[in-house]
Amino acid sequence: MKIDNQHYPFEKDAINCAEKKDSNLLYLPGFTERTVGEGKYCLVIVQNRIIYQGSGPCRIPPAGAVVILKNEISSSGKVDFSVDFEDLPVEKSDIQWMIGGFNLLVKDGINYYESRERAVKALREEGWDSAQSEQTQETQLDPEIRQRTMRTLIF
Repeated sequence: MKIDNQHYPFEKDAINCAEKKDSNLLYLPGFTERTVGEGKYCLVIVQNRIIYQGSGPCRIPPAGAVVILKNEISSSGKVDFSVDFEDLPVEKSDIQWMIGGFNLLVKDGINYYESRERAVKALREEGWDSAQSEQTQETQLDPEIRQRTMRTLIF
């Protein structure tokens, strides 16, 4: 992430994780808690704009993010996100757009929808029944109905 041309990287273990001392952290709507950053310096970001910067706790917006920084910054409010993907079949620069489906149907050969109980567990594990997810889903996921997952890469 860049904030006013200053780069702030977030590794996997700093995204939607238990809060840590002395780390920059990123919280997205899939996180299980509604608020984060108690007593820490937070930025609330919606549509690449900082809508709040100051002391937490901060509510994670349903269509945005909360960033917890180790140090307080002064910002004009402009944010640029960039994502690095692992194991893509092509170079990231060759992708014009990409679509991901909703929920995971199979992982490591395990059918996540073999029973209602397993389907409900899968939706919970993926964060689909969180308060933030419920606010942003146009169509609620239903474990009784097998939904189609689509992944498309366009070069």
